[in-house]
Amino acid sequence: MLATLCFWKIFERGGVLMKDVERWFKDSLKNKVIVEKLKKIRFIVTDVDGCLTDAQILYTSVGHQGKFFSVQDGFAIRRVLETGIKIAFLSGRRDGLSEKRASELGIPPELCLVGFCNGKKEKLGELIKITGFKKEEVAFFGEDFLDLDCFEMVGLAVSPANALFYVAAYADLIVPVRGGENSFRSFLDLLLFVQGKHFAQKYIEKVIAE
Repeated sequence: MLATLCFWKIFERGGVLMKDVERWFKDSLKNKVIVEKLKKIRFIVTDVDGCLTDAQILYTSVGHQGKFFSVQDGFAIRRVLETGIKIAFLSGRRDGLSEKRASELGIPPELCLVGFCNGKKEKLGELIKITGFKKEEVAFFGEDFLDLDCFEMVGLAVSPANALFYVAAYADLIVPVRGGENSFRSFLDLLLFVQGKHFAQKYIEKVIAE
């Protein structure tokens, strides 16, 4: 027992044990409402700062900016795109870094909208219109005030663990991992598994069975 506890403690990130993520994953599969929503998702729109990053910005002495993105998030994004599910970035901040990350992952420019502190809801409407998806086929991943209006426009609203409490209160699903620390990856893992499209489907099935 002690050895097991120590093992999971090694894999702690951001104050969350990987065992807690596994428990969340299994509990989510027992939630019939969430599972039915996940089955319908064909388009995922995500905020960037605080969702794909830890919401911090690095400034150098010469004026350069930097952000930390999760490699594991990126790996899952690429795999999701291969299944035909679309992913878009919708951020209130414009700094060139979100666009660069989207390009690296294969997200086209028309699905990477940045610099919209005002009118985020309208831009989400435009994304849904150009892609042609129905409300129930769209998921939104957000954690701050500007994302609240977007929650109302989609079939599934998702937040990372660092979402403001008054934002998380309106989310359908809360991932117990902070943004930038593989929170988006955890959501994508759950989505792909429910849809039977996960690249590690048989391995996850074995863990779930145990």
